[in-house]
Amino acid sequence: PVSRTDISLQQHDGGVAVLFVRAIDFHSNAAALQVSRTTHITITGGEGQLASALSLYFPLADYPGKQELDVTSPEACERYFSGRSVALIIHTAAEIAYNAAPDLLQTVNVEGTRHVTAWAEHLGARLVYLSTDYCYPGTTGHYAEDAPCAPVGAYARSKYAGECIALEYPNALAIRTSFYSRLHWQAAA
Repeated sequence: PVSRTDISLQQHDGGVAVLFVRAIDFHSNAAALQVSRTTHITITGGEGQLASALSLYFPLADYPGKQELDVTSPEACERYFSGRSVALIIHTAAEIAYNAAPDLLQTVNVEGTRHVTAWAEHLGARLVYLSTDYCYPGTTGHYAEDAPCAPVGAYARSKYAGECIALEYPNALAIRTSFYSRLHWQAAA
């Protein structure tokens, strides 16, 4: 049978993405409208470089910046996440300066991740943690996913510690990636 499917994505308040699918069967001239499950996506670190790059791929997500969601503050996390229905949290909020003070790296990359992970678990949301390829020692390259980690430097250690915390939650995924701030974001993402 000859048929056509139209798909449209609409944004509603609160970063809700609703997918409408209309299937048309030309033989019977019948059309049916189906509404998919609503997906609420929050991307932490909404004012950061990585979140900006992800906005091209997740235009309907919520992108709270530090003013709206300071991941280092349990109270701020509670204010932001309480009463929300979030299905997916992509955790990009991080201190990324390799020469940042170790206590700042610990507060943002470790404790902040602990707070976000706790809320993902509380909400039953899938958590995607953006880690770093600096978890590997960098001596050989082409690392397999199960290669031993040996983070070099305080930044890498803090990101790896955050990754370990995130992965304690069974519905979490860690992505060890690298990105470069000097590249054009649309080409780099």
